[in-house]
Amino acid sequence: MRGPDHENLSAFRETLREAGISSTIIGVWNPHGPKGDPYGLTGKQRKAVELAFTEGYFKVPRETNLTNLAETVDITRQSYSRRLNRGLHRVLATTVMATP
Repeated sequence: MRGPDHENLSAFRETLREAGISSTIIGVWNPHGPKGDPYGLTGKQRKAVELAFTEGYFKVPRETNLTNLAETVDITRQSYSRRLNRGLHRVLATTVMATP
């Protein structure tokens, strides 16, 4: 749905509800608002995902490992692993799993 502002969209959603039509908001995008990550990633999560991708972590066979990636950004392997997993979870939640 598109609308000129949140109030307009809220009113339209209420009209749908009153007519017995259910709707679910998956995300809100404002083309004129601040430029954030389209998948909701933090800066650190985005960098972790990008680094893993560019260094070949997702290739078969792997071209790097979590220890090397973590050393590149000067954090522990466990911290990098958690950051990468949270980032990947967010990407999947807002893309693949967001499709009804």
